[in-house]
Amino acid sequence: MNSNYTALNDKYVALNNNFNASTSRVSELSGDLKKREARLKEVEDALHKRDDATNALKNKLQQALLGFQQNGLTVDIRNGKVYVSLTDKLLFPSAVLLLMPMVKKRLTNWRRYLIKNPILI
Repeated sequence: MNSNYTALNDKYVALNNNFNASTSRVSELSGDLKKREARLKEVEDALHKRDDATNALKNKLQQALLGFQQNGLTVDIRNGKVYVSLTDKLLFPSAVLLLMPMVKKRLTNWRRYLIKNPILI
C-alpha cells in the first residue's frame, strides 16, 4: 500500500510540475501575443493616418483644381502617389507638337498655385 501511495504521489508531483510548466508557457505566449497585438494596432493606426493624409491631399488638390477639372485636368491617387493629368486634346491641337497657348496659361497658373501652396508639393 505504501508503494502504491508513493507511486501515486510521484505521478501527482510529475503532473503538477507539468501543469506549472504549461501554465508558465501559456503566460509567456499570452504576453507575446499581447505585444504583437499592440504592434499590429500601431501599424494599423499608422496606415490609417497615412490614408487620411493621402485623402486630405487628394481633396485639397481637387479643390485647387476645381476650375481646371472642367477643362480636362484630373487628379488620381494610386499606390500613395498623386497623378495629375491633362487630356491630350487640351495639350496639343491635332497633328501639332506645340502646346496650345491656352494650355500654357493653365499650366503657368497651376505652377503659380503650387508655388503659393508648397504643402501640396
